[in-house]
Amino acid sequence: MVLIKIWHVIKRIIGKKKYLFPMYDRNNYPINKKTYSGASLETLNVLIVCNNQDVGLEFEERLCIENANYSLVFKTDDSLDENNMSVAAEKLVGKFNKIINIVDFKSNSLDMNIIQCKKNDCSDMSRLFYQWMQIESNYLINNNINMPTITNVGINFSDSVDDTIAKGNTVSMIRGLGTSLGKHGVIVNGVQACKTVPINVITKTTVYLNGKYGYILAGESINMNE
Repeated sequence: MVLIKIWHVIKRIIGKKKYLFPMYDRNNYPINKKTYSGASLETLNVLIVCNNQDVGLEFEERLCIENANYSLVFKTDDSLDENNMSVAAEKLVGKFNKIINIVDFKSNSLDMNIIQCKKNDCSDMSRLFYQWMQIESNYLINNNINMPTITNVGINFSDSVDDTIAKGNTVSMIRGLGTSLGKHGVIVNGVQACKTVPINVITKTTVYLNGKYGYILAGESINMNE
């Protein structure tokens, strides 16, 4: 026992220290006073997957201000695949670095607005996030994307029991996947906003999370209520 303690003391004295650096963005970005991502999305390729085209256009406007390259995929179900992503990337140079998933919860009827299946079979709208992220995380990992981020945005939450459950499930899912995918270098975070929060506030918060600041919020969700 004494020899073991002596050995540990010697190791601390003559051993080499190993420094573990946190995952953060060290780059210096150009000045953009209108940015909410610290200009860290500038020139990057951002994929928007959304079930509401009007909302998707709002996010496109925000990404334009951020000087990002972007493409929108409109999906009302869980049929997203890598072919959809490849087609969306055709007008861009290179692969997607960042992904923003947006689910509009304004309709409580899954078979009318969100996903084409029986409500009794798919009572949780957060399933869309999970299904989309399976495809997206494989894409990011298989293509060796450097420091990628997936930000999941749920909007127009009501006070209904269904929405409250779906919101809680989404937050828990982001927390869990944030840990497991973080081991592969993929940052997962999210924004959950009630129906009274202005869309321009949501878009600004989203690019904040999707950019360099989101690295310190891996696995976390911002809850927005007005």
